[in-house]
Amino acid sequence: MTTLRQARRWMAWGGAALAVAALWLALTAPATAQAPVQLRFMSWYFGEDPAGPALKALFAEFEKKNPNIKVVAEQVTSAERVPKFTAAMEAGRGPDIYMDTPPNAPNLIARGYCTNLEPLMKGEKEDIKA
Repeated sequence: MTTLRQARRWMAWGGAALAVAALWLALTAPATAQAPVQLRFMSWYFGEDPAGPALKALFAEFEKKNPNIKVVAEQVTSAERVPKFTAAMEAGRGPDIYMDTPPNAPNLIARGYCTNLEPLMKGEKEDIKA
């Protein structure tokens, strides 16, 4: 897989996660005021190349279009990602968005910590599986 293709793949996943989080915030926020919002995004990909720089560029683009929403990257190492995420979720302080590798998804979804975004992305033009 080429570097550009990998970056586009991560940007598609990150963009979908941000879009779902923004939609949830829009639907649950009071209609009278739009207070500034921070979305905590935990992932070990922030330290990887090309995913990290691609995600950070995506955040900047998202924040320009949504000035009342700030995306805060919470970088964890590969080894600590699942233990830190599950500990945060158990303590009721989990991140708003979490991105990890597909093999971890079934367990995290079964525990109620994550939601499978694939059904929401079926109509997307970008091929995120390539």
